[in-house]
Amino acid sequence: FIPRQSLVKAILEEKPYPVKAGLFFATNPLLTYPNATETYQALMKLDFIVVTDLFLTPTAAIADMVLPAAAVCEYDEIAPYPAVYGAILAYPKLVDPPGECWSDMQVVNELAKRLGLKQYFWDTEREALDLILQPSGLSFEELKEKRLLRGEKEYRRYEKNGFRTPSGKVEIYSRQLEDLGYDPLPFYQELSRFDKPTVEYPLLLTSAKEQPFVHSAHRNIASLRRIKTEPVVELNPEVAHKAGLKQGDWIYIETRSGKIKQKLLLDAELDPRLVVASYGWWFPEDSGSFYRWKESNLNVLTRSDPPYEPTLGSVQLRGIPCRVYGA
Repeated sequence: FIPRQSLVKAILEEKPYPVKAGLFFATNPLLTYPNATETYQALMKLDFIVVTDLFLTPTAAIADMVLPAAAVCEYDEIAPYPAVYGAILAYPKLVDPPGECWSDMQVVNELAKRLGLKQYFWDTEREALDLILQPSGLSFEELKEKRLLRGEKEYRRYEKNGFRTPSGKVEIYSRQLEDLGYDPLPFYQELSRFDKPTVEYPLLLTSAKEQPFVHSAHRNIASLRRIKTEPVVELNPEVAHKAGLKQGDWIYIETRSGKIKQKLLLDAELDPRLVVASYGWWFPEDSGSFYRWKESNLNVLTRSDPPYEPTLGSVQLRGIPCRVYGA
């Protein structure tokens, strides 16, 4: 796991070495990485950017090259998600992809060949899938016939071999965390490590994922945009009244990192200390300005500087001091 801000800072500071190019698969860092302004600066510093995606996102719009991606059912794949429930599922190719659309695996394989790394990869995607399935004794062709491969359920396995911890027991007190120098027990910590509200920024900014979207995806799908047409920021009515704001106003949300605007929704149940903003917003209907990626982008308001969460290195994404006012 590499915290996103570590990549951005490595590009900008050229430490531990200069990063010259970026290849992005189905990701949109201009919207999803913390400190979007700094992320933009880092991407523009690269000599060459390649994006492979199904749609033109803001990140794809600033790329030097966009590779059209194949969609599900246009290439063979093994679905990983059922593995959580003890099964894997074959996703067989049903139709040829249009034009020059390639799967991510095909892009990686072909790029490796051109970089002289063929011995570490595969001639075909099917070879890679067969290798993944090797422990099962099945080829992808055989899994395709079965569709579903389910492992045998074994209850109370812990009675034989214990749990996957150093002690073999359920470790509420984590020896592994303790050995790494961290608190071995879960604990609650106030915002003392991070910025606190001030007279200038008296409110606390947070956010939540919103239906019907996934992260920064699906804003370009008309049927979903009819459900959620605009980015919405929620405020307690008392706070809005004091600021001279009313339901449906476009308002600015500002932190020390920058400001964005979203449409006001009043919520009497909301804690008056909080501002709940929408995440992942861009406007695919306006291609002339990189889809207005800055205008309502929550990550314009976040920072990428320390202090970081000590165990994972995460930045402060909740409880950010902010203020609101009319746009």
